[in-house]
Amino acid sequence: MIKKFNIGIVRGYHFAVVGTQGMNPIMAKNVSHLFTLLEHDRIDVAVTILIGGKLEIATNFTDKGIHVIGKSLHSAPLFHYVNKTIFN
Repeated sequence: MIKKFNIGIVRGYHFAVVGTQGMNPIMAKNVSHLFTLLEHDRIDVAVTILIGGKLEIATNFTDKGIHVIGKSLHSAPLFHYVNKTIFN
């Protein structure tokens, strides 16, 4: 269903590339640029991290009508990586 829309993602966000495979998404420089594209009707759907999108809306796009819909397109395990010297 989402394939019929112009999709936008942030360049370098691997999860977005995976979630939009085969859809030929438009690349944005960052989340602010992504939502600017959405606000100006250059894309129909923006794909990004939930918390990052919500923060961007609260900071720069209040009252623009941008909101999250649907369920997650992709999820992946996250891990903590530390320098072993912090345990000495």
